[in-house]
Parts: sequence; structure tokens; C-alpha cells
Amino acid sequence: MTSEPHQAMKLWQKSLVLMLALFIYLLLGAVVFRFLELGANEEAQLVFLGEVEDFLENHTCVSADDLRELFQAVETALLSGAFKLDSDPTNDRDLVVWDMPGAVFFTTTVVTTIGYGNLAPKTSIGRVVCMFYALVGIPLTYWLLSAVGDTFQGCWRPCHGLIRRCTKHVKAGNARTVVEVVIICICLYVLIVALPGIAFAYLEHWNFFQSHYFCFISLSTIGFGDFVPAENPALTPLSRWVYKLGTSAYLIIGLSILSVAIKGFMASQQTKINKWKAKTAAKRLVQLHQQQHQPHQQQEEHQLATEHAQECNGKHATIKLNNPCTSG
Repeated sequence: MTSEPHQAMKLWQKSLVLMLALFIYLLLGAVVFRFLELGANEEAQLVFLGEVEDFLENHTCVSADDLRELFQAVETALLSGAFKLDSDPTNDRDLVVWDMPGAVFFTTTVVTTIGYGNLAPKTSIGRVVCMFYALVGIPLTYWLLSAVGDTFQGCWRPCHGLIRRCTKHVKAGNARTVVEVVIICICLYVLIVALPGIAFAYLEHWNFFQSHYFCFISLSTIGFGDFVPAENPALTPLSRWVYKLGTSAYLIIGLSILSVAIKGFMASQQTKINKWKAKTAAKRLVQLHQQQHQPHQQQEEHQLATEHAQECNGKHATIKLNNPCTSG
């Protein structure tokens, strides 16, 4: 039996190997994204500096220091939440950052851990309340998602059964599991990414890649915030309400569907594992039963052989007694 220190050492080794693998993966990602994005970033900076130079040349009454102060004022206003980057500061309605639809959408992104970052509390008391709100809301949301995943397993089982029937020609167990996972991913992609992506592309005037990117980043709870729906200032208050609530519902429903699929697939895999364990345990019991009865069987065979030998010896002695001419 493996000792506890040996098991602890194996766990430490596994953790260290995984940490090293993650660190290498992070470094690799950093190199790749820096290579892909650095050129565009430098080009954008050059374009901006060129526009600043053109502005100063065409407006000689404005000095570089005055323009720098204006930039600092705009940056301070953005950081303090005075207005959003894509809003029109001259429009009074655009200056209302914390309207009720936006606040509802903000709370949705908090409890789902998506956190786009386009809207965030700026006051100290608001940030403190946000932390306590998240401490309650995040576990509550994941409890809800887990409950939904359990509740709708009745809907998942027929779907998974259909997928298994479609993959019945794949004989190898591991290959069949891989094919099932691929089919499930394609179905989920169509249901919660592609179809909503078409809707967002139409409503937001994004191209399909941008809307697809938004859906994936949102449902994976990454939430960069570079694409946020319902930020068009042309929306009426009613349409903004409907749009924000609809987007919040999409996020909750999408995460719930993911929960149902993940829980269902894991349950099916656990069933396979349990069957394999039961089969292995049954074989082991049969082997133990055979091993336990084998000594008794050998003992009985030995006893029978001994009795048979004694019987044969007895018969041989009787023959000698009855036939004394054979002796000597």
C-alpha cells in the first residue's frame, strides 16, 4: 500500500508540473498576442500623434500644453465616470451613465463574473458595496446554474441519446467520446453563439465575426468590454430597457444551457466510469473467490489421492497375505 508521504509527494509533483505548464502557456500566449497586436498598437499611436500635430498646425492659437491639459481633463472625466467613451458629451441624455437599464445590466455582469468594465462604480462606498454584492451574488448565480443543470437533465438525456445513436458506427470507445464531444460543441456553438451572433450583428451593426466574438467572450465569462451591446445613444428609453434586459436574459440562459450540457455530459461519463468500476470489481471478486476456494480444492484432491493410495496399499497387502507363495 502506498504510504501517505509518498502520495503527498506525488500530489506536490503534479501541482508543480501543472504550474510550470500553465506558466509556459501564459508566456507562449504573451509572445503570440504581443506579436499580433503590437504593430496595430504602434500604428494607432502614430496616427493619433499625426492628428495631434495636424491639429496644432491648423490651430496655432492652441499650444501643446493647452492640448495636453485638455487630454488630461478628458481622461479624468472618463476615469471618474462622467461619460462613456462613445457618448456625446454635448447630449444631456448621453451624460446619464447610471440609468436603470444600464444598472441592471451591470449587476448581471457582476454576478456572472463577466464584468465588461464599461460601467463600474467610482465611489469608495460603491466599490465596497459591489464587493459584498458579488460575494452573495456570484455563489447564488452558480447555485442557480447548477440547479438548472440538474433540473433540465430530462431534456439533455434524449439529446445525448440521439447523439449516441448518430455515433453508434464508431466502435472505439475513446474515439466515440471524442466524436460526441465535437458534436455537442457544434450544437452549443450554433445554439448560443451563432444564432445570437446573427441577432447582435443585425441590432448592433457589427459584422458577424465581431458579434460571434462578443458572444464567445461573454459566455466564457472573459468579458473584455471592447464590444458591449445596447450602447447606441439613438435608442429610446423603452428600447434600451428591452435590449438590456434581453441581453441579460441571454447571458443567464446561455450560461444555463452550458451548465445543462456540461453536467449531462459529465454524468454520462461518470456512468461509464461506474460501470467500468463495477465490472472490474466483479472480475476481482470472481478471482478472489477462485483463489479462496483453490486451496480447499487442492486439499480435497490431496486427501482423496491419499485415501486412494492407502486403499491401494491395503489391497496389495491383502493379496500378499492371501498368496504366501509370492512372498520372499
